[in-house]
Formats: sequence, structure tokens, C-alpha cells
Amino acid sequence: MSLSFIAHKKIKMIGIGLRVMSNKKIFYTIIEETPTEYSYLSVSSLIVPKALNQPERLNYIRNTLIDIIDQYKVTNAIIREAESIFSTTQVLIQRIHIEGVILETIASGNIEKYAAGKIASLTRILELAKGEFKDYADNKKSFLDLPDIIEWPNLVLEERESILACHASLKL
Repeated sequence: MSLSFIAHKKIKMIGIGLRVMSNKKIFYTIIEETPTEYSYLSVSSLIVPKALNQPERLNYIRNTLIDIIDQYKVTNAIIREAESIFSTTQVLIQRIHIEGVILETIASGNIEKYAAGKIASLTRILELAKGEFKDYADNKKSFLDLPDIIEWPNLVLEERESILACHASLKL
């Protein structure tokens, strides 16, 4: 008797791309990809309450992110990391703490594929030419694969980067 195994391609994937703006705001995009199309489920931000102290903020971010991942049944995730720590500021240190909590949350959950990356990593995953990610993020080029309701030029840098990161998550 012989057994045969059939490899099944996932019918759909749901990705999340995250970009920390500051210690009080995190942008995220959630996209569902099927074999024939992309569906944008959310382009939004998480506002962290100012009244919380640093450990409470990190706990709030973790718990809220778990809820978002569970609600949308996210399978893939990428966080767009800070580029440089040469000029360390308190806000950058807090951003790095938040990115660490987000990465830990993603790694300890039910996410099948995840990564954290700087611009060069995301450029490689998206198979873009050198400098193209930055051109999209800085609104020098309009990104394709957007629904009509999303106006690329009207998005802030961090929203555009969360969309790009989300598309990269679906290519993991």
C-alpha cells in the first residue's frame, strides 16, 4: 500500500504590516490575499493612551495586537523596523521597545510566517529595485494594487510603509 501526499497551496492568506510611528501611535494594514485578488481589510492605527506608564503601554499594545490578530485571523506579519540608532533619542528608544513587544507578540501567537525588517529587507522581499521602496514610501511613486478608496498621496509616510510591509508579509 502506498500513501501519496498532495501539496495544497493556501487558498487565502491574511497579512498584517506594522509601522511604529511613535510611543503613542502604531499604523497597521491588514490584507487578505486569495489566488486572484487582494482585499484590504483594514488600514488603521492603534493609539496608545498617554495616561499609561511605559510598562502599561507595552502591555496595552501587546493585548490589543493579540485581539487584532485573532479578529482578522492573520497568518503572516511583518513589522517595519527603525533604520538607525546612531542618534538615540527617548522616542527612538521607546519605539524600539514597542517594536520588540510587537515582534514577541507575533512570534508567540498563531502567525505562520513573520519577520521584522528595515527598508533593504522589505525591498528584497517585495522584489523592488534599489530605492523603489523609499520612492513609494515618500510618495514619489504611486503604489499599485490599491482599492479606489485608498488615495496613496493622502496617506502619511507610516501608513504607506505599513501597506508596503503588509504586501511583503504576504510574500513570506
